[in-house]
Amino acid sequence: LLLTLETRGTKMNARWIRYILLMAMLWSGIPAISAEWLNPVEKGYEAPGFELKDLQGKVHTLAEYKGKVLLINFWASWCTACIREFPSLERLSRAMEGRDFALLAVNAGENKRTVQRYDRLLDAGIDILMDKNSTVAGNWKVKVYPTSFIVDVNGRILGSVVGEMDWDRVDKHAYIKSLLADNQDK
Repeated sequence: LLLTLETRGTKMNARWIRYILLMAMLWSGIPAISAEWLNPVEKGYEAPGFELKDLQGKVHTLAEYKGKVLLINFWASWCTACIREFPSLERLSRAMEGRDFALLAVNAGENKRTVQRYDRLLDAGIDILMDKNSTVAGNWKVKVYPTSFIVDVNGRILGSVVGEMDWDRVDKHAYIKSLLADNQDK
């Protein structure tokens, strides 16, 4: 079904109308990139710090990622939605290579042997961190797996996604790129 509008004797389809509105928004300075898919958090909410080991035993802290946009994904191997989400996380990580972006996959409550089966994430530049007792997940108030958080370059949580997300979508990439661009402008 093609939506058409009569405008002074000419027909314009909905695609052209959307295009014209988008161009008008861009020209006027109205932000065209939204993050309606993100669950908002209280403005300026600082991300809880953490100190977690990766699969090689190297300790990672939140502070070492300052200056980068972060996507922190809490997951577990028993969570089928988490496993289904991995391929799109891998592709997002590859798409953001060479930028001030890091994707951290925080495994909650499992041992190293179980988690090592997912080392393909390492090939995609994703740091797998071990939260053996789910302490960090608790500090971040994670109740459902997967849960992801977007953290800005100053360590503030911008929002969360509870449940499985398709990170391949253009709006997700555009939002993260807009955060990276904002960082470049400063």
